Amino acid sequence: MSQTKLDADIKPFCPIHHWRMALNPSSLKASAPYQCSFVQCNVRFAASLGYFEARNETARDAFLASLELVSCTHSREHHPCIVGYAKESQGQHTEEWRHWQCSAEQCDFTTRQKLSPAQAIAHVPQRPRISLHEFAPSRR
Repeated sequence: MSQTKLDADIKPFCPIHHWRMALNPSSLKASAPYQCSFVQCNVRFAASLGYFEARNETARDAFLASLELVSCTHSREHHPCIVGYAKESQGQHTEEWRHWQCSAEQCDFTTRQKLSPAQAIAHVPQRPRISLHEFAPSRR
């Protein structure tokens, strides 16, 4: 597999949380993976690997299948990433879209992917539940 260089203008989004990913601060290499900004998310992106989950090599295929990734039509060695996320509402009808762009330098592949309602709901970060007794006034 050839080493693919990430286009400098590309800033990938996490496919689970739809938040902008940050460059991994522990590495200054050009092929360093981006990581999700959500606290407990293990999703990473590198131009040479595409999206992957850190610390879970055994479930890689299942993880990738659940993301419904898009493939570059110009080269099998290119890995597109999500560069935008949009939610469009008209009355009671809402549609959500991912905008994909090839991460390879000088590749012009781009596409939009419509998310199904089940996918859109599954990607909303869950807040921890707070029990009522944590807010109850104490009796003295």
